[in-house]
Amino acid sequence: MMNYLMLCSGKGHRFKKSGYKLSKPFIIHKKREIFHHSLNDLKNKDKDLIILFLKKDQKLFLEYKKKDYAYKKISTIFLGKILKGQAKSAHYSLNRINLKNNVPVTILPCDMKFKINETRLIKKIKYFDLVVWTIRLKNYQKLNPNNYSFIHVNNETVIKLSYKNKISNKPLNDFAVTGAFTFKNKLDAKFFFEKLFKSKVMHNNEFYIDSLVNLLNKSNYKVSFIEIDKYQSFGVPEDIDV
Repeated sequence: MMNYLMLCSGKGHRFKKSGYKLSKPFIIHKKREIFHHSLNDLKNKDKDLIILFLKKDQKLFLEYKKKDYAYKKISTIFLGKILKGQAKSAHYSLNRINLKNNVPVTILPCDMKFKINETRLIKKIKYFDLVVWTIRLKNYQKLNPNNYSFIHVNNETVIKLSYKNKISNKPLNDFAVTGAFTFKNKLDAKFFFEKLFKSKVMHNNEFYIDSLVNLLNKSNYKVSFIEIDKYQSFGVPEDIDV
């Protein structure tokens, strides 16, 4: 079993600058909300699924639930204001949900579609403290390497993360970070986030979960990665097909 927490509570600056009025999770791509596409590979899995929305989007979520294609088995949390980054939002959510402490938890962004081998993921998290979800951009030629962080790896172990920076002159062959991460359990995730906040490692005045990779390595925790399939990003306006 796996717990999934999807974060739909960001600023969405790039979409606002492009003239979009709706919050990013509710922007329509091919007749469906962006976050609905992101649920695609989770529907038939043995899991608990929780989504964090901004409180201002509560009405939009209630309207979504009325639609015939809506995914019904969702627990929700509504956040009154935007917090300082992905890690802060995840920590806020984990303090407000009831999850079994012996079950792995994955933190997901709302803006990607994917296929994941969950059985392999669950086996891997038994031996590592954090698993980073990755892709190789050579399989997705339209994606811009400048929009991604990359990891240095040695066999199954992640050695280092380069934040929004290439690690070689052939970035299409390297492992790019998707923004999804799996932890052994809720308690570990909370502890690691609190460790991150104490470190005050921030980018653009926000706490990113990416930053945990280097922080945990320095503290002798074990970090690995998994490559996902059939990835589709909705992270920038150019990705949207109305």
